[in-house]
Parts: sequence; C-alpha cells; structure tokens
Amino acid sequence: MNMYSREARALVESNNAKAVKPLIMKQANGKGGGGIYLTEESKKAIEMFKLIFNEKRITYSIYLFA
Repeated sequence: MNMYSREARALVESNNAKAVKPLIMKQANGKGGGGIYLTEESKKAIEMFKLIFNEKRITYSIYLFA
C-alpha cells in the first residue's frame, strides 16, 4: 500500500475502534519480525462485502441490458 508504519498503525487502530470486534491484530516480533493479520471477523466482513458487491453488479447489469 506504500505507506509509513505510523500511518498504517493509525489506520489499524481507527478501523478496530469502529468495529464491534477487532478486525486486524498486530503480532510483535516473531518468526518474520512481526506484522498484522486479519481476524475471523474481518474475513466475514470481506465475504459480506463481496456478496453485496456482486449482487449490486448483477442488478446493475440486468438494468443496463434489459
């Protein structure tokens, strides 16, 4: 995404604060030096977004070509 660590950290904290359950978890140190990973809650949200997006795209296509 081409952003500084401070910006990425602020984005993670902002998104987690808005969600009912954390969407992104930080892992300090570790095998690869640490990083972040998506929680099960965020994976569910992504799948929901994909379903809604695909429904809207199909509906839009039907509208255009009807």
